[in-house]
Amino acid sequence: QQVSKQLDGAGAKRAAFEPAYTTVADRGDLAQHFGGELVAEGSVVSPLRACKSETEVAKIQAALQLSERVLKQVTSSLTEGETERSVAARFEHGFKDEGASKASFDTISLFGARPSLPHGEPGNQKLGTGMGVLFDFGCILDGYCSDLTRCYAFGKIPGSWFETIYNLTLEAQVRAIDAIRPGV
Repeated sequence: QQVSKQLDGAGAKRAAFEPAYTTVADRGDLAQHFGGELVAEGSVVSPLRACKSETEVAKIQAALQLSERVLKQVTSSLTEGETERSVAARFEHGFKDEGASKASFDTISLFGARPSLPHGEPGNQKLGTGMGVLFDFGCILDGYCSDLTRCYAFGKIPGSWFETIYNLTLEAQVRAIDAIRPGV
């Protein structure tokens, strides 16, 4: 209703909406209250949102910095026997303690072989020495999201295979960073 009032108040005869982000119910509500024509247009707002202003970049960086502070708090106090679920909760509590409104998605905390699960859900797996650890987390700060993924070995490297995989991943990351430039 508020959007319809603003459109009518501005004298708009026609308004575009993005069908990929507008529910049928929302479009129906808008049509019911707006006196003009509604046109489905798939590329109005998304391209504008793709380019960030300096202020937006600063807000994203602040959300990332907050997430990194919470990561440091969590990893510096990890103890053997903690469950995946309890560690995920520590992230989410930490976000709010540091000033975020909430997590930007459900925090993933996985131990042992479970980090190999794509988008796995934290459970009752307990942390043990030599286990692989995966954290996928982020927060919302001032309306902007962070999203970080970090992998570790807890207490000790579980074997030479782990170092081999780490080095291959690091090499791929360095090559990707080196290739980044405008237009790529």
